[in-house]
Amino acid sequence: MLRGARLWADDRVLVDPAAACAIALGLTARMRLPVPRPVGPALAALVDREGRAEGETAWLALTDGRAARFGETAAIAAVVLPRRVEAGPSSLERVSAGLATRALLDGAAGLGVGVGDLLPTLAACVACLPCWRLNWSSSDDAAARLAQEFPPA
Repeated sequence: MLRGARLWADDRVLVDPAAACAIALGLTARMRLPVPRPVGPALAALVDREGRAEGETAWLALTDGRAARFGETAAIAAVVLPRRVEAGPSSLERVSAGLATRALLDGAAGLGVGVGDLLPTLAACVACLPCWRLNWSSSDDAAARLAQEFPPA
């Protein structure tokens, strides 16, 4: 977001697999406190300026179109599977559609949808998208890497 992209979702996003697009839920952005120092002072300043703290969470009142509104849609450019590593620069490596489908199925566990219902839909959606694994140790570096590979529209 600090690099010009818009906040679209938190840890899950609604997807229309037939159109290969994401649908924004329009949720209020949240950030765990304290803001990790490795992400830099710009994010800490944003949280200070536009956040409302409640315990260990800051709720951000984003303005100026920095967050997608409820019902907005956008084409999905790729499936990116994050993997935190101990150290080193962020990197992207291509992964198979099968591995991506399996990871998405694992992430959907507990949503009350049967694997038999979800698998064909996920597999069809993932089959038409490039699939990547993002290895990252610094969220700031990871964001820079993603912005380089997928520039904000």
